[in-house]
Amino acid sequence: SAATVTAPNITLNGNVTINGTLSQVGGGAANFSGSLTAAGDIQGQGVSLKTHTHGGVQPGGGNTAPPN
Repeated sequence: SAATVTAPNITLNGNVTINGTLSQVGGGAANFSGSLTAAGDIQGQGVSLKTHTHGGVQPGGGNTAPPN
């Protein structure tokens, strides 16, 4: 069975547990005011937070190139 809730705003007060996949559609932003912890990898625009590399690495106090 399924449930659909349609409303301009929905507020949940308390802890929320999701046993399954959480999907966001429509291109909106996801905003968090606290910490976000992930057991797996996180990707932004196809770049892995876990396995990305940087070019232009040099010893010293310089900066690296953006992630690959």
